[in-house]
Amino acid sequence: MHRSTRIVPARRQNEFSGSLLGCLLVILCVPACLSVSDPNAAWAEDSTGTHQIGMSTGWAMTRADVKLENGTGPLANPGLGGSPSGSSTTDLDPVFGLGLRYHYYLTNNWVIGGIFEHRIFDPESTRPLSADVDIHDFDTQHFILDLRYVMDPVDAKRRLRPYFALQLGYVPRVDAYGVVRYGDTFAAAGRPDVEEDIHLAGDSFTTAGALAGMSYLIRDGLS
Repeated sequence: MHRSTRIVPARRQNEFSGSLLGCLLVILCVPACLSVSDPNAAWAEDSTGTHQIGMSTGWAMTRADVKLENGTGPLANPGLGGSPSGSSTTDLDPVFGLGLRYHYYLTNNWVIGGIFEHRIFDPESTRPLSADVDIHDFDTQHFILDLRYVMDPVDAKRRLRPYFALQLGYVPRVDAYGVVRYGDTFAAAGRPDVEEDIHLAGDSFTTAGALAGMSYLIRDGLS
């Protein structure tokens, strides 16, 4: 992740904005799903050759390595104990995630498909250089290749199918905004608690992961 060399105007974000967006999406999506739900829907005895579209939501625990390079300003000034480059690790607390997916059943249990996910994270404070960096909530878009094993229905109405999946993903460039808190660095100059609003531009990257979940059949072809 590279720090932008320009100082951007202050961008204050409501810490609840991501959560409110997530709740709003759930409020809108749940009634929509219920309105098209077929009370008599059931998974077929053999799903081989069928197609499925679906929606998913959830939370992902993520850790990020933050690497800042070619820094300018106080953080990069050796005279102030700074450095033009540095790295640290921070936990990305999940706020909300929503995904749209398409799957094709190679057999009754083996499935391949693609997923688009939109995720919102709230990073914990980190210190890649000589001061604390608080990054505001930011969102990411994930393009995922999904291979999963779907078990047979586990309920009497044949609507619930547990699954285990392996995923390979690609995430385009990530933009985030935050605040650098210099603490007492400028106290001698009569300016304690100096803050700087910054823009961080993250490189695109790939991901790999495994997950488990439950697929609920809303109606034929939609889960």
